[in-house]
Amino acid sequence: MKKLGRIFKDRWFFIAVSIGLILLFVQPWKWFSLNNDGSRTGIAAKKLFDAMQGFGTDEGELFNVLEVLSPRELNQVYDKFGLRWYNKRLGTQSGSLFGQKYDLFAWFSYELNEKEKQKMRVIWESTGREITF
Repeated sequence: MKKLGRIFKDRWFFIAVSIGLILLFVQPWKWFSLNNDGSRTGIAAKKLFDAMQGFGTDEGELFNVLEVLSPRELNQVYDKFGLRWYNKRLGTQSGSLFGQKYDLFAWFSYELNEKEKQKMRVIWESTGREITF
């Protein structure tokens, strides 16, 4: 009976670790984007998220996506980015257990250094939005 209990415990541990690894590498949350409606600005919002999520930020991608947009399109990107989960301690996208929902500008404030923030402010000046990063 003890042996059966140990096998059961080991099996559940194996299942839990397997599910964790699958979630880590497959990242099913990337398959869905509530704010990506297929429009140019929806795709831009998703590209910004993809450039900042995980460990490390692709700053070049952020600037490449935003520099070609008009002020109206920038405002639409901000709206479509919406509020997304972010873990300040890890500096990465997270679920509700370890983070909070932040808007695009808060993500910029955590992901960019001061020089990059200055460059980003120049891009967003023309939108009329209050720049909070």
